[in-house]
Amino acid sequence: MSEKQKRKGITEFGLPYEQEPAITKHLCQFLAQHQSSLPNFDPTHQMRQPDVVLFNGGSLKPKWIQNRICCAIQSWSQSKQEPEILKNPEPFLAVAVGAAYYGLVKMGHGIRVGSGSARSYYLGIETQQGKQAMCIVERGQEEGSERLFEDHTFEVLANQPVRFDLFSSSYRSGDNAGTLLNVDDSFSLLPPLQTVIQYGKRGNQQRLPVLIETQYSELGALSIWCKSRQTDHRWQLRFELRDKIKQHEVLALETLEESQIEQVRVAIGEVFSDKLEKPPEKLIQTISELIDRPKEDWPLSLLREIVDLMLALKKQRKISPQHESRWLNLTGFAIRPGFGDPLDEHRIAQLWKLFKPGPQNPRNPQVLTEWWIFWRRISGGLTAGQQRQFIQDLKPLFKSKKSASRKILPQERVELWMAIANLERLSSDDKIDWVNRLIDEMTPKKAKQQHWWALSRLCARELLYGSIDRVIHKEKVKQWIQWIMTQEWKNIKTCLCGYGTNGTKNW
Repeated sequence: MSEKQKRKGITEFGLPYEQEPAITKHLCQFLAQHQSSLPNFDPTHQMRQPDVVLFNGGSLKPKWIQNRICCAIQSWSQSKQEPEILKNPEPFLAVAVGAAYYGLVKMGHGIRVGSGSARSYYLGIETQQGKQAMCIVERGQEEGSERLFEDHTFEVLANQPVRFDLFSSSYRSGDNAGTLLNVDDSFSLLPPLQTVIQYGKRGNQQRLPVLIETQYSELGALSIWCKSRQTDHRWQLRFELRDKIKQHEVLALETLEESQIEQVRVAIGEVFSDKLEKPPEKLIQTISELIDRPKEDWPLSLLREIVDLMLALKKQRKISPQHESRWLNLTGFAIRPGFGDPLDEHRIAQLWKLFKPGPQNPRNPQVLTEWWIFWRRISGGLTAGQQRQFIQDLKPLFKSKKSASRKILPQERVELWMAIANLERLSSDDKIDWVNRLIDEMTPKKAKQQHWWALSRLCARELLYGSIDRVIHKEKVKQWIQWIMTQEWKNIKTCLCGYGTNGTKNW
């Protein structure tokens, strides 16, 4: 009977990079794990010492490093003498010589020596027996091999974020590809793959039956593919083997119980139901009560779960202006600042599709205000091109009253400026243009706190997420400061103190 699994995957493996710098720790672990493979192995005896050691690589050229490693090997086995060191006058050329020789072998010259995969790899799946792992690459599998696992049919969820687990082992032997195994301590869990399989033009969520296909290249790289059983579609997925967090990515330090998350799903579904079961105004309060914490303490896992649910309900914005306002407010709050989770890029791509069509209730003042707050909150996830398009589409709104595309209400205009100020990926020339526009609006008697906030963000010397080449040159900023100091600003101290400064001279 075929096992069905809710994860999908195509993945590329590279070298198993290590984060621990102590070479002797890895060497000792390696020798201990492979003792059982030696002839006449006796677990009651001390670790058997290698007879010879070959040092390759420039970092191992110093004699004192070689002697230290050999001394450590001798101490583990309690041997009377250190292992013999094979002569290698140019260890720093090991990779170059090997690559050149491999090229000759490909041309038909020389002898090809293949060691196969140093590790076995496994795909985590859910079966009727619980969580298991299927071997997809055997230890010692030859380079250049391909395999299609036709004996196992899986299901993947298309057009929504999903993840699956991958395991590896450097010392398990005898596991045949396609075999289902129980996961134990001999498996090393790799960073999980989180991705989205795109299928169909409409992007509807659906289950797809797939086969798993693997390719182990001659360079030792492994690719995992999902191959549809119904169509010719294939999906290749990538994941990070190194144990590190990408820039701007954070760890979810807390995960709520599934029952609590399900209650949140139900509460949101009741508000955005066509039956109008619950009013939208108290939705955030309801969620806080369900998980027993204020919205400022909602964990990242819940926030992104809310975003995914709201994306599925985006058409429900048209129910009423109140529903659209709540949708924009809650979705923007849950996705802010637009990055931090591995799947935020996909989420932002889906949300960006809403920009051109605009709000569903464009005449409602509250909707318009929430619309620009929403884009300010997610702006950190927009690309430089998207941010550029954002300001280009706003220019008609900032023309003179007679030629503007429509009238902008005062509160909406304030939120517009704050949204623009948060676009850190704009070029410095674009920022200069918008600072000049902002200063033209900042009359001494009418400047608001939000204007000063926007001005300080556009002129910031240290950006929150933008690159340093997007910073306005300091000489240009000095000119604006000099102009500001010559004006008689009304209540400027109150405005600036509201954002954590100490008055006009410290702006």
